[in-house]
Amino acid sequence: MTYEAKTTNPCSAFPGEGSSVLSKRETPRRRRTIKDAEAALGRELNLSPMEKRQAMLRVRRARQPKREARRIIDHYQSRVVGDVCRRDGDVDQSDLEEIVAALLRRDGVICPPQSTMLNSLGRRIAEGSLTPAQFRVNAAALLAMVPALPKKFRVAESSYLQE
Repeated sequence: MTYEAKTTNPCSAFPGEGSSVLSKRETPRRRRTIKDAEAALGRELNLSPMEKRQAMLRVRRARQPKREARRIIDHYQSRVVGDVCRRDGDVDQSDLEEIVAALLRRDGVICPPQSTMLNSLGRRIAEGSLTPAQFRVNAAALLAMVPALPKKFRVAESSYLQE
């Protein structure tokens, strides 16, 4: 007695490995969606290479790549802000001071775009028109800003200002 395979594709017995499964999922539209989601990750997050690789894998394997990219972005932004300020409900001036301290500790100086955004946040906190969710988004944007000057120039400038 000889055994004859009932399928023509030898890999079809394994889910996800047959050409028919891949051809259904890898449409041009899906590739374009994955590319857009990966671009959003690259734009909005400053990840280490290992975190970036893991995030890209999660996006590629997700059923909805753009939604998964948004989840990853929200997770990392809340993690960055959570390291700096507490989550006790209302936003007050001390939360803003913690962000200023984190920026000074990290960069040594506050750049003009950062100071503009800090002033705007301070004004909105004083008015009481800033929700905790809006504060977390703005704080994440502040902490994600890359300084315009290299570290050597920033250190020289801060030492000059301290004299």
